[in-house]
Amino acid sequence: MDNNEPIHPLLQCSDRGSPAWWEQILQFGNPLITIRNGKSVCTFVWQKTSAEVRYVLIDIYSQSPSIYEQWNILDEIEGTDICTYTIELPKDWFGSYVIIETAEQPPAVTAASIRRQWWIAQLQQFAQKDPLNPYPAYSGQIARFINQIHSHAIDDSTAPLHSIKTMNWHSSLLHNQIAVEWLSIAEDKVSEASTAKLILCLDGNLWSQLQLFQKKMIESHQQGSIHNCLVVFIACTTETRALHYGCHDLFCHALVQELIPLIHQHFQYLSFDETMLCGQSMGGLCAVYCCLLYPNQFDHVISQSGSYWWSDFSNSQFHPLKSNSFLHLMDTLLQDKSQPLLNIQTKIHISAGHCETDMKQHSEDLHQLLSSHQLSSSHHLFYGGHDPIHWQADLLTTLEKLLSKTTEL
Repeated sequence: MDNNEPIHPLLQCSDRGSPAWWEQILQFGNPLITIRNGKSVCTFVWQKTSAEVRYVLIDIYSQSPSIYEQWNILDEIEGTDICTYTIELPKDWFGSYVIIETAEQPPAVTAASIRRQWWIAQLQQFAQKDPLNPYPAYSGQIARFINQIHSHAIDDSTAPLHSIKTMNWHSSLLHNQIAVEWLSIAEDKVSEASTAKLILCLDGNLWSQLQLFQKKMIESHQQGSIHNCLVVFIACTTETRALHYGCHDLFCHALVQELIPLIHQHFQYLSFDETMLCGQSMGGLCAVYCCLLYPNQFDHVISQSGSYWWSDFSNSQFHPLKSNSFLHLMDTLLQDKSQPLLNIQTKIHISAGHCETDMKQHSEDLHQLLSSHQLSSSHHLFYGGHDPIHWQADLLTTLEKLLSKTTEL
């Protein structure tokens, strides 16, 4: 739609841009929403923080045009300090967006590699918390701050949460120290001997920030609808993620041979009757790849928006097979009747966002491949796209089913 046309009545006020007007905008919160033709017309409002800022850009995950198509630059309202960006969104939309303030002119070239390199640098240095947004920002693997949008209000009240505790994992195999955080959803009974499910979350530094995820898990347990569990968040940096995730034997070995025994030792009073591994994007690929090396280590593997297009097997024992993608590798291994993978008991839960393209198709392809060999696999689409806020909603739904006291999967 025409982004030069401010729709919302507040943008028509005679005092727009005044301190009183900005205070009123703060009460409404970003974005300003009007309904037109059954859709939400959302106007994101921004106040420049300094005169040095020449460009304000926005990326609304799965909704605004891709950075490879165009730069989504906010328009300045002449004679004011107001910048706006207007877009139509589904009435029930929720998800993430980033806002960049920069003095640099976005590159006008069409080369995808140049545009991506510039955008990553901006995300790392200049991504902003939106002060007009009522929901907490979080940090991504690249962007230093990511904001949330919820067309319908969600319960973000700061109810007391069980504290997340930290221990360090000194990995001999990886020659690295990795921060590991953990959450016991039955903290009031944390010192009592009991049975629990063990849930390992890759990209743990993301999940430990998302308080809604923690809160919903705790509430479900308090309501008696799910079994007790210990959720372990395995942190990574941008550098270690690129090194360890994907198809990397050493990380899988370290996870199974070092971290899981360390957790069992640390929580001797808990008897883990099931172990689950969860990952998204490259982490989703990594979780499924672990099943190749350890076919029956995990009871459940949850892979959301997995990067099954992956073609780098230089750190894999399967490198000699010269596969051109993970899907091709899986197909090759499953054709080999001597492979232990054919006897895998792990239940693999595969999902992708309905707004995704290649990853949506690759997820379905992986499910069909596993199912054709009578392996335990499920597949579904979740609302949204390649977005931690959509992963959060889907992961909560999946875990609540797997941990349910009334449903056996």
